[in-house]
Amino acid sequence: MPIYVGKTALEIFNCLESRLSHIPDPNESEKHKRIVERIKTINTFEQLHKIIVGEIVVTPLLIDHSAFDAYMFIVEADNQRILHTGDFRGHGFRSKGLIPTLKSYAKNIDYIISEGSNILRPNATMQTEQELQKDFELQFRKNKYNFVLVSSTNIDRIFALYHASKNAKRCFVCDSYQTDILKIVSENHKQYTTFYDIDYDQTTSAAGRFFDLKHQRQNPFSFNGNLKPFLEKYGFCMLFSIYAQSK
Repeated sequence: MPIYVGKTALEIFNCLESRLSHIPDPNESEKHKRIVERIKTINTFEQLHKIIVGEIVVTPLLIDHSAFDAYMFIVEADNQRILHTGDFRGHGFRSKGLIPTLKSYAKNIDYIISEGSNILRPNATMQTEQELQKDFELQFRKNKYNFVLVSSTNIDRIFALYHASKNAKRCFVCDSYQTDILKIVSENHKQYTTFYDIDYDQTTSAAGRFFDLKHQRQNPFSFNGNLKPFLEKYGFCMLFSIYAQSK
C-alpha cells in the first residue's frame, strides 16, 4: 500500500530516523536503518495537489499545528465528500489561513471526521504562539542565561524562541540535529515568510547569533576556546531535550 507524506514532514522524519540509526544499541540501530530505507519509497504531496487511488480522490489542505507540515484532507468517493481534519489549531502563527481555506475548499461536505482535543473544554482559552514569543522575549531580556526544554519537532515554537532571543540580543544555541531540522524548514519555507529565514552564519552581532553544538565522539557537548566566555558575556537561549540527555 502506498504511503503519502508532506514533503517537509518527510525530510524531518528522515533526519530523525537517520540520526537514530547511529545509536549504540545494535538492535535499535538496525530497526531505524530499515525505516530509513522504507522512507525512500514514500510518496510526497503538496497543498491542493490531488492524490488519486483507484476511485478515491484525496485533496490535502495545509493547516497549522505544532507538528509541522500538517494537513486536513478532503476525501471524495461514491459521490460523497468527507473532511478529515486531522490535528489542527487556531492559535498558531499560521492559523489565520484556517477559516479562509475551509471556506474556499471545504464546500458541500457530507461528513466530518474531526480531532477533539478540547471538545470537553468548550470554555478553554489558549495562549497564542505570538503571545508566547513575547513572553519568551521578556524573560530573555530579564535573564541572561536561558535553558529551554522543547520538543525538537515543535518547529514554530523553536523559531519563535530564536526570534525572541534575537530581539532580546541573546545568542541562540542548539545541537547539530536540531540545526539540521531548522535548516530543512528554512530551505523549504523561507520564501513564504521571513519567520523561517534565519542567517545561520552571521557573526557580526551577538543578537541572534546561531551556535551549532556537536558531540565530540562519545563525549557530551563541551564549550571550548572562546565560546564559553562569549556566551557568558552576551547571554543565550539554549535548547535541550530529554532525547539529547538520554542519547
